[in-house]
Parts: sequence; C-alpha cells; structure tokens
Amino acid sequence: MMAAQNKKPKTKQKIHNEEALRSLEIQFEQLQFVSGAFDQTQRASRAEQCRILCNQAYNLYNREKYRDAERQLWERAAALFHKAVSEAYPANFWEDYNNLKKGDLAGLEAGITFLENDPFFLRSGYVKADLLKFISYMKVPEKYSSRLKNILLDAVSRRGGREFRHYCRLTKFIDREILRKDLAALAKASDPGISRRALWVIESIKSYEQ
Repeated sequence: MMAAQNKKPKTKQKIHNEEALRSLEIQFEQLQFVSGAFDQTQRASRAEQCRILCNQAYNLYNREKYRDAERQLWERAAALFHKAVSEAYPANFWEDYNNLKKGDLAGLEAGITFLENDPFFLRSGYVKADLLKFISYMKVPEKYSSRLKNILLDAVSRRGGREFRHYCRLTKFIDREILRKDLAALAKASDPGISRRALWVIESIKSYEQ
C-alpha cells in the first residue's frame, strides 16, 4: 500500500508522449504495406508520409531517450522510410536511368513518364534534374515533342523547385513558335511565380538561337 501511495502521478508531458507513441505506432502499421498495381502518386505520397513519421518518431525519442519503445519505433520508422523511398520508383527505373545516362534511348519512355508524373518525395527533385540533363544531350525523336512541351509548360505553371532551370533545356526539342505563344500567355499570369518562370524560358529560347 505504501509503495502505491508513493508512486508519482504521470505528468501531462508524460501522458502526451505516451499518446503520441500510440498514434505513431498506428501510423506505422498503416504505412507498412502497399498493395495493388504501381501507382506513382500513391507511392510518392507514402514515401513523404514515411519521412514525416520518421521525423516525428525521432523527435519523440529525443524527449524519451531512455525508453526502448520510443527508440525501437524510431529505428523501425527509419527503416520503413528508406524502404518506401525505394518503392516510390517504378520497376526497372534505375536501369532506365542508367540507360539515359549513357545516351541510350531505351530509357527515354520511362524518363519522360517520370517527368510527366512529377512525383515529390526525398531527392526526387535531384533525380528529375538528372533526367532532364541526360535527355538534353540526346537526339530525341520528334514523336516526343508534344509530351516534352507539356512537361515544360506544366513546370512553368506549377513547378518552382531548384531543378526548374533544367526544364529550360527541353526547349531545344519543341517547336519554338508554338512554344512562344504559350509562354507569352503564361508571362501575363497574375501569379508572379508563373510569370517569372515563363520569362526565364523565353530567355532560354533566345540563348539557344544565338
């Protein structure tokens, strides 16, 4: 009886941490497996959710450094995050990536499809920049011109990442008169980001023509 009376009540912070642990455990179980056919958007979203889960688990472990439950969850979340990033790429993606790197057209369809899907997860921006660079060095068949134009215009409309300058490389594969008309309209957009990116592409066209 004396021991029970001397037991310290849980603090609000301790209760909060235990609730956070249970919540993260549930999220871990929900993200652990994927099923069905490969869906680029769904896989990218899962990878990003796993990144957030890993960060939250680490922050909780920092608050409860001497508890095995928090440490084990963080370690499992980190392993799941790396697995989810790997699974966010389509089958044979890295084989196609290396083909493009060597200038082999065999990887072109996969590379263009990845750029069209524009997935967002850890380091995907660097991968897209690489793909754009590889493609820019190739002699791309004319049948891909329309798709590359759509990728470029989509980049102007909604992709403001650090890899944007690499999208400008695609202008060399697109009918420039048609492209100029589309860019002129985007340059008048009320969104200053869209307008600015459109003007950047227009300037890149001029540099290719010099």
